[in-house]
Amino acid sequence: MIDKACAMPEGDERTALSKVIASLMKRFHLTFNSTSVEDQVILNHLKMLSKGKLVLTDLSFLPNTNEILRQNGVTGNPMKAGFSNNKNKKKKKKNLGGQNNQGGGQNFKSQNQQNQKRNN
Repeated sequence: MIDKACAMPEGDERTALSKVIASLMKRFHLTFNSTSVEDQVILNHLKMLSKGKLVLTDLSFLPNTNEILRQNGVTGNPMKAGFSNNKNKKKKKKNLGGQNNQGGGQNFKSQNQQNQKRNN
């Protein structure tokens, strides 16, 4: 799409296509990355990918970050450090018995003893 826009003569159609490309770039970034992106970064990347042929200065046409995230089903604040939309992270296991699991099976024995007491 960038090559097609670069090949077009300067004018309204080329500008409109450039804006569509920039909007898609922002949507794709927010869909496939867990961090937010500044609008100016999108315009800089478009300029770089088009080798300086597609230059946009107005940022008002780009979709709102929160709206895109809402459409993607992401909640929370992406601007906070450590934001992740990965809801399937493994949780840390709690240390059973209050020791650091270097007892050569002590936790297993205590678990086994607890189970035997329950069964009796």
